Amino acid sequence: MTKKPTLRVGDVRLRATAGPDMDGRYRWRAEWYEEKTSKQRTRALGWATSRDALDKAERFTRDAPMGPATGQEVVTLRDLLSRHMGAYQKRADLSPVTRRNRVCNARRLARELGAVRVERFNIGVLEDYRDRMLRAGLSTGTVLLDKKVLGEAWEYGRRMGWTPDRPMPKLKLKHKAVREKYTPTPAEVRAMASYMEEPHRTGFVLLASTGCRIGEVVGLTWDRVDLEGGWLVVQGKTGRRDVPIMGGLGYVLEEHHRKVGSPVAGHIFGKPVNADKAIRLAITRACKKLGITHFSPNGLRRYAVDEMARAGVDPYNAAAFTGHSPSVMMRYYRQATREDLRSVAKSAGLGLLTGSTQVLKLPDRRGKG
Repeated sequence: MTKKPTLRVGDVRLRATAGPDMDGRYRWRAEWYEEKTSKQRTRALGWATSRDALDKAERFTRDAPMGPATGQEVVTLRDLLSRHMGAYQKRADLSPVTRRNRVCNARRLARELGAVRVERFNIGVLEDYRDRMLRAGLSTGTVLLDKKVLGEAWEYGRRMGWTPDRPMPKLKLKHKAVREKYTPTPAEVRAMASYMEEPHRTGFVLLASTGCRIGEVVGLTWDRVDLEGGWLVVQGKTGRRDVPIMGGLGYVLEEHHRKVGSPVAGHIFGKPVNADKAIRLAITRACKKLGITHFSPNGLRRYAVDEMARAGVDPYNAAAFTGHSPSVMMRYYRQATREDLRSVAKSAGLGLLTGSTQVLKLPDRRGKG
């Protein structure tokens, strides 16, 4: 199959999607990255020769500029990362925590790979970075996130015409957890809740009672908490969902609201970035003080999933409650304990023989070839 041509006019990339026909014309599409909205835009140019497609692109780009001027030339990966982070920080669809963390990744990449020229960036450079960072003690998860940030910057550079028009090399690296994921027991959750102080206790109880992600809890605002009706409106990464307020959770939230006196539209724990750090730190300190194996806020999400499974809740309803598909929820969050396995064996009647004195006689095969 003949490779279809691509052309470039400033920040606009022209790509042939069909053709050529009998007259040597292709069906062209113009693509460009609009920094103001952080979205890729496209425009069909119809059937034309390469020269005519260039003329069309020059006319509509001249009449309606679609992106900022490139300014100084992008020569090194440091230049590329700087440009990409400049556009990244303007994205309104990302939380402040995500933007801050990506800047940290970009700074490390710029420090370690900043001098590499974009045209000389290859798999060897990427593998050397991987090996050096792992030897320095970085986790595989951190290195994979660095690779993701660099890949996004590379694709951004391709759209803007700053980097060679080829995909970033693929890096082989399997994620390994730094420590085993631990799910607290019901007794440990109750002990932690009794030990912790406000407002961290309220955040902890919310996590354990709803199975919400830490970002969903610290992002809650009072206008999405219906104490009378008994519902929370949670905005998570899989969309919006309703979570019921059950048992003593309503009382805990009422007491918290009475103490903090936040405005109607205010976050219930204050600034999300600070609340996220504070709750994580409070969990770490409580685990250490009570001698409980350390677990992250996600451990409380696994705890909620386990409790629903033990209660016989339908997996589809449990998945809707946690904001995940049933397959993802059961694969990543459900962790059967030894007690669960014993219960399964007991319920199924496995390992039981009829009659306490029954002896199973096995055939004697000694001396037989």
